[in-house]
Amino acid sequence: MALVTLAGRAIFCSRYVKTYKYKLEHDAGFPMIPNFFSGFNGLGDVGRGIVALGRAMTGQISLTKGFCLAHTSLKFICDTLFAMVETDLPYTIRITEEGDIETIGRHDFDGKAPVNMTAHPKMDEETGEVFAFRCFPVVPYLTYFRFDSNGYKEKDVPIFSINSPTYVHDFGITEHYAIFPDIVLEMAPMDMIMLQGMPVRCRPNKVPCIGIINRYATSDSEMRWFEVPGFNAFHMINAWEDDQSGIIVVATNALKIENFSHNLDKVHFSMEKLRIDMKTGEITRSVLSKRSLELGSTNVSYAGKKNRYVYMAVCEQVPKMSGVVKIDLELGREVAFRSYGGGCFGGEVLFVGRDTGDEIDCDEDDGFVVSYVHNERENESRFVVMDAKSPTLDIVAAVKLPGTVLYGFHGIFLGEKELQMM
Repeated sequence: MALVTLAGRAIFCSRYVKTYKYKLEHDAGFPMIPNFFSGFNGLGDVGRGIVALGRAMTGQISLTKGFCLAHTSLKFICDTLFAMVETDLPYTIRITEEGDIETIGRHDFDGKAPVNMTAHPKMDEETGEVFAFRCFPVVPYLTYFRFDSNGYKEKDVPIFSINSPTYVHDFGITEHYAIFPDIVLEMAPMDMIMLQGMPVRCRPNKVPCIGIINRYATSDSEMRWFEVPGFNAFHMINAWEDDQSGIIVVATNALKIENFSHNLDKVHFSMEKLRIDMKTGEITRSVLSKRSLELGSTNVSYAGKKNRYVYMAVCEQVPKMSGVVKIDLELGREVAFRSYGGGCFGGEVLFVGRDTGDEIDCDEDDGFVVSYVHNERENESRFVVMDAKSPTLDIVAAVKLPGTVLYGFHGIFLGEKELQMM
């Protein structure tokens, strides 16, 4: 879905990303390729999986052309807008001059990204480089790679020091390092085949770790692992290096994570700030809020660099977000909060810096916080714009929408510059 402002008017557009799976099933009129990550919950799911494999073996369908939807996140990297999912390759999409959404096609980076990649690649705003990884249920379980400023994919760096199929959803970068979480969740495709739901299991006796590697590393030998008991980092909001050999990580820590695959409402996402001393190995941690927080953002100009403010959605009923908070990382606490009100829930919150031109420097929090909010009592949805500096995150504008945006998905804000690149 897209909300586009053209010539002073708002245009709302809702389109399917026309993946290979979508087009196959749209033409056939019935499901052909199961959503493997949702798991097999009955014999019907297993049957569809067997039939799909049979069709692939007989050439009726080609899994090399794609096998998943592209519905996790949107990223503008390599001067291209991608719809992404971590179990497949990204799909190139574009916003037309009329505000419509078009699918260009599956993007394999000239054949150098053959299977899948993360839905959360990171771009260095200064160099234009993009850093990414893929997570896989067989060895190597984690593979790190990067793209230069021209979109050329560099050589893979398999991370063999991860010795189990850890589920890595997100990671972080700093000026010199890439940072990976090794958490207690693992990929378990056999559980899916045995009708045990999602292909993810929890190993409660495992000690979570943080891995730090030079972001230009050419082998796994440069990876260092640090044990961080109880720290199951799910989304990494930002990371940076301090001037005393420390790596700072700001991330959500999934507590009661054993409920992840079957009762997500019981998982509490604790917002935490972690410091790892690269010389001594000493680790310090602090909790930034008592609330369960997820799907947040910072000023993108500070990605990989020290920043002060983070905006997070309050997730009391996953994936429904009941409000938004502003956290001051220097003070280590919340400094602003806005509830959406009774019966109103939103999705991911995005910080959008105020556009003042390249000549004027702005405060880090000079801008707006935006999100989609749905009133379930009135069955009405709005796109809301909040003042990021306000102590109550005042709503300064709202656009009534003709349709509902589903909860729980990542979004993106694109300015006029990015739209013109399409």
